[in-house]
Amino acid sequence: MKKVLTSGLLSLFAVTAVTGLGAGQAAAQAGPQCPKTLPVTETVKDVPAGFKAYQDGTPPKAPDGSALPLPLAAILFWNGEPGGQPPLPPATQSRTALTWQFTPAQAQNLWMACAYDATAIMIASKMPASVHTCTVTLSPDGNMAAGLNCQ
Repeated sequence: MKKVLTSGLLSLFAVTAVTGLGAGQAAAQAGPQCPKTLPVTETVKDVPAGFKAYQDGTPPKAPDGSALPLPLAAILFWNGEPGGQPPLPPATQSRTALTWQFTPAQAQNLWMACAYDATAIMIASKMPASVHTCTVTLSPDGNMAAGLNCQ
C-alpha cells in the first residue's frame, strides 16, 4: 500500500527503478542529484482503540529498529513544487532512455523529485533555471535507470 504513489508515478513513464550516479558522473551534471538511498522510518502516532498496528516490512527496519536506506525508485519533474498536479511527462522515451525537454517558462520554476522504494515519501529540489533538458538513461533491459544527465 505504501508503494501506491511511487508505483503510480513509475507506471506513467514505464520506469520501475532508478539507480544513483557514480561520483564521476555527478560532477558533470547541472543541478541537484538524487541520493542513491534515503533513510526512512514510519510510525503510527495514535493507534485507535481496539486496533493493533502492523508493519508489512516496508520500509524495512534494521534488527536494532533503525531505518534502513531505501533505494531510489524514480526521478520525476514538475512545473512548480510537487503536489496537487501530475509530474511532467517525458518528451521522448525508448527502451534505453527517457528525456524531458523544458520550455524557458518551465525552467523558471522546474522542480525535480526523488522517489524511493517502499515509501510514498519523496524529496524535491528546485532546479537551476538554466536546465533545459534531462535524460534518464535506462539499463539494457529497459527497467532500471542507469543515470541522470541534466543540461
